[in-house]
Amino acid sequence: PIIAVNDSFLLVNSDVLYYADRKWIEWNHNSRDVAGFGGRYIVTRVPHRPGHPLAKLVGCDQRETTSLSRDPRIVAGWCSGSNALNLAYHFGMREIILVGFDMHGGNWHARHQTPKRPECYAQDFIPYFERMAVALANEGVRVVNATPGSRMTCFPIMTLREAIGHDNRLRR
Repeated sequence: PIIAVNDSFLLVNSDVLYYADRKWIEWNHNSRDVAGFGGRYIVTRVPHRPGHPLAKLVGCDQRETTSLSRDPRIVAGWCSGSNALNLAYHFGMREIILVGFDMHGGNWHARHQTPKRPECYAQDFIPYFERMAVALANEGVRVVNATPGSRMTCFPIMTLREAIGHDNRLRR
């Protein structure tokens, strides 16, 4: 399945829309695109108001001692991206390609109106991904970061074309 985080569902026909930020959904829940999302599920760790018929609520474990949730009712991770990665694991994915995980700061979409703390990537997000990378590898899950120039280097970095190409380095 394709899991889109926040506004990335506007770029690709996705099966799942995942968001973890209450502010994002409060700003956007009335927009035609969110209200009319046509994938299979909207998954979140915060209640979707008003309720969407596709919405599924999961718990979240952000403790520093947790690297990966194996309970399908809970996602681990500090940010939407790590939560979505854990969700892909729950969907049974054993080969995962991450797109748009540059970890440089800011939000790439204008519909998230609160700026990120500049240090949140290095202090919070990347360390959680690093712990999750070890746990996923131990589970036999292969992850590629198809975001050249990313500051998150705990997964092999390559272009999207390389990741899904005929020589599929992901399978190595």
